[in-house]
Amino acid sequence: MVLLYNGNMSRRPKKRTKKYSGEDAKQFNQSTSSEPVVHKYTAVDRGKFGQWWFEKKKLVRGIAIAVGVIVLVIWLIVELVRLVT
Repeated sequence: MVLLYNGNMSRRPKKRTKKYSGEDAKQFNQSTSSEPVVHKYTAVDRGKFGQWWFEKKKLVRGIAIAVGVIVLVIWLIVELVRLVT
């Protein structure tokens, strides 16, 4: 029985160091491109509550999750005490 071993079984492939070229190359080589980058922003008209919610959404969500977990732990402790007594 003859087994063939080419020596590449444990090696990782080489990293690409060649720059991309062609039609799709702009998305890869954008830092070397001489074309200016245009950023487009649009304004949104929100009410007072809508703007507050937009700014504080992550904070409110985190607080709500923390309160939910605390309530769940308290409820579990109360039920455990009720079962033991």
